[in-house]
Amino acid sequence: MTDAQSEVQGQIEEIAVAADMPTEASAAGAEATDAESGAGDAWKEVGAQLQTLGAGLATAFSTLWKSDENKRHLREIRSSLEAMVSELGAVIKESTSSPEAKQVKAEAGKAIETVKSAGGRTVQEVRPKLSSALSTTWRPS
Repeated sequence: MTDAQSEVQGQIEEIAVAADMPTEASAAGAEATDAESGAGDAWKEVGAQLQTLGAGLATAFSTLWKSDENKRHLREIRSSLEAMVSELGAVIKESTSSPEAKQVKAEAGKAIETVKSAGGRTVQEVRPKLSSALSTTWRPS
């Protein structure tokens, strides 16, 4: 067994002891007892141990989320995010009110007006020719 595996095994045994679960050493003795008392009792024991482990994990997570240190960290994260959003909003507002942005907006407006005007003139020039072509096409011979 490697050092890392030994360390992990040690941590598992510490958790098992803290949760009042059998370790590998006590599990061997428990297996002999379970074989004698029957499979039904063994499964009941497993269920009880899982229930104890679940309750222990629930308590640990509850404590984790209720701790003042974690609340402080969450407040810091929230504050940082709010500052970032505020700074981003200021940059966007500043960039849209800059002289360059106003110039782009004015030039875009001029371009739109030019396209509208050219489109209107094109329609006025093409309409009579199109009408004449269509009427010639539809005349009975």
